[in-house]
Amino acid sequence: ATFTTSQSKLAASSVSNTTATLTISNHTGNWYAKETSPATRATCSSAISGTTHNLSNLTDGVPFEYQAYSDSSCLTSIAEVTFTTVLYPPTSLTVEYSQSCTDQSCTTRTSWERNSSTSGQVGYELEKNDTNDAGFVAWHKVDPRGPGGELGYNGATANKASVQIRAYRVTGDVTVNSVWVVHHR
Repeated sequence: ATFTTSQSKLAASSVSNTTATLTISNHTGNWYAKETSPATRATCSSAISGTTHNLSNLTDGVPFEYQAYSDSSCLTSIAEVTFTTVLYPPTSLTVEYSQSCTDQSCTTRTSWERNSSTSGQVGYELEKNDTNDAGFVAWHKVDPRGPGGELGYNGATANKASVQIRAYRVTGDVTVNSVWVVHHR
């Protein structure tokens, strides 16, 4: 009789800002896990006897690669997975309009705060919607920076615009975006 064995597979689920769950399939016996990128914890885990392994204390908004191994020295890789943690969005978005707004011109002042749980450097992208039908369009971009300093932007809009903002982080050639935070006019 001939038969083939299925190759082990590693999957990531329940990925949040700082946690994820690794699940191995097509594998029996103990297995081991190790972060291989960005390799901030490049040590082999203890023996994992079940099919899942919970990860914690991850950095938000970062692409990760983990490998599963069949040996406690983490030399024989049997599967790998890549996933990206969720980036925290900015908080406390406020939008104020000048008192002299017309249908053609308005000065719109926006301000926001960096999410206190965000680690590392992040930038911000703002979009505006001057009319209900046009949809949001790019308006302003703040380059990545660390914590500290006031965050805001004053710009021209055609009447009282709706504004949305999201945080972004660039790691190597990967850009990770948070969800949009929207302020409707």
